Amino acid sequence: MKNSLPYYDMGYWTRYNYCEAEFYPDIDPATISYHRLHIMLLKVMTRLDPDPIYAEYIEKWKSYIGPYNFLKVSFMKYNALKKLGRV
Repeated sequence: MKNSLPYYDMGYWTRYNYCEAEFYPDIDPATISYHRLHIMLLKVMTRLDPDPIYAEYIEKWKSYIGPYNFLKVSFMKYNALKKLGRV
């Protein structure tokens, strides 16, 4: 899991998943609920494995929550869902 954290970090938000299928959008950000869930899951991981990498990602991903990033990823999420035929 530790090694996969960078794949889920978009630099301003987290990915919903890391699917590399040809039909899947290259960029599929998590919804705000899933982004917060990712943070909560890392908090659980710190109890199971006290590696400081989890705390680093918790703080990093918490810092991404803000109006600008939320609007940016909302637009990107809409485009991802559109590509998948879900809107």
